[in-house]
Amino acid sequence: MTVESLIGKSIYAENQHIMISCDVPENYEVIADGNITIIGKLLGKAIAGAHGRKNSQIFCNKCEAQLIS
Repeated sequence: MTVESLIGKSIYAENQHIMISCDVPENYEVIADGNITIIGKLLGKAIAGAHGRKNSQIFCNKCEAQLIS
């Protein structure tokens, strides 16, 4: 799943990876069952491997996150 703009307060990529090509603001949650790639700044929360996929990773250009899991 590829996302170019964020709407609402969270996004969930069920059974897949997600790539976001914008900054993730404070208090925004990015949740994925797979990897998370952010082409921009991560200020909010990122949770990769939400359903127990232990080898999932989070990549971002600049990390000032509230939470990484």
